[in-house]
Amino acid sequence: MKVNEEEIYGKIAKVVHLICNNPAVYFSEMDVHVLMLKALMDIDCFDPFAKRKKGLKKTSRSIGVDKNKKEESPDMYRTMLIHKEYGHRNKPRAKSDIVIFDEQGVKSIDDPINLKNGKKYLTPKYIFEFGTEKISGKDKKKYTDHVKNDLEKLSKCGEGGSGFLIHIHRNKAQGKNDKTIRKYQNEIKEAWEAWKEEVGEDKAKVKVLVFFVDIGVSNRPKPSKVKMFNPYPKNNKTADWPYVNLKKIEKIIKIFLKEERPSLVGIKKLVK
Repeated sequence: MKVNEEEIYGKIAKVVHLICNNPAVYFSEMDVHVLMLKALMDIDCFDPFAKRKKGLKKTSRSIGVDKNKKEESPDMYRTMLIHKEYGHRNKPRAKSDIVIFDEQGVKSIDDPINLKNGKKYLTPKYIFEFGTEKISGKDKKKYTDHVKNDLEKLSKCGEGGSGFLIHIHRNKAQGKNDKTIRKYQNEIKEAWEAWKEEVGEDKAKVKVLVFFVDIGVSNRPKPSKVKMFNPYPKNNKTADWPYVNLKKIEKIIKIFLKEERPSLVGIKKLVK
């Protein structure tokens, strides 16, 4: 069964829309992972409980020797296409928050415990890395390193796939922390621009969804409570942070993820 990429985009959009509109929904980043896993597993090919084992794919490892026939059983161990905290074949000790295999990858698994082929991790088709405002506290270096490390891991997704960087930062609007928020925004922007230059835009498989969400009532009028990272602005050489309409975030993300080089300027016009 072929994975419908637009279904994945739809689930991502649904979860991020939910969080931006209900920013108290998560306590930690793990809650965000759970929401995303739940949404993705609503897709039949990712649901291990789906009828006719639609969400369980065969590995290359037989379940054992058939007692009666005295030969290896044709039944194979099965696994899901979607997994959490999966390792990287060329990056020791590194793990990704969520990965999605393709069926060919699963068919190559000969180690049903560690989900490896020839003692090596598979290369997932899709990789997800998440972050929240709780990543590093006041440690600037830790935060910058986290973003760079996420981008590096996401760039290792398989051919025809994508890496998704999904960061949501909640900002206490009544506090005097605009300087800190700008610092984080600049660090994401600098890490993205440096990575984009390093890999070349034609090889950039990563789709970036980063939002800063105000909590509480601001003392000054704002066009929105949410700013979204715009990685490919049309009128600037570097990324920027436009406001987005809370009610239209889901629609914006669906279009944004389909575009190869998305610019929020054009997308926002489409959803007016």
